Amino acid sequence: MLRWLLRIVLVAGAIAVGWWVWDRFLVPDETKIRRLVAAMKDAVIRRNALRLSDSIAQDYSDDFGLNKSTLLGVARSFRDQFDEVTIEIPELAVTVEPDHQTARAALRATVVGFKGGIRQEPADDQLRLFFRKTDDGWKLTRIEAPKLESY
Repeated sequence: MLRWLLRIVLVAGAIAVGWWVWDRFLVPDETKIRRLVAAMKDAVIRRNALRLSDSIAQDYSDDFGLNKSTLLGVARSFRDQFDEVTIEIPELAVTVEPDHQTARAALRATVVGFKGGIRQEPADDQLRLFFRKTDDGWKLTRIEAPKLESY
């Protein structure tokens, strides 16, 4: 019985190490950033501030004067306005710089909120997201919204 338990633990350990090697060295950076964008979208939809916070770099800043904590506050305030939110990202282009330490993503997002069962007017915006590779993976360092900057 103990021998089987040991074998199960060893197989589980080998699978975990294999998964880590696969994800760390064989999955392209572009795919990792696409996953991060999807995880951030899901974190906003599900009100998971911890997951969203984990995706943002400590030194986040943008032209709107937001840092990491104020960006999280804006996301929470936005999400609290609605009972339910859907976010669709029909267009997403990811560019990883040749140094593989920075990347950017250009996307178009459509956001629809529902309050009391009533659908709010959808917001459609284009965004540019900037990322930096850290020891903990890719992190969001900046957001630009060209449409908002023109006002």
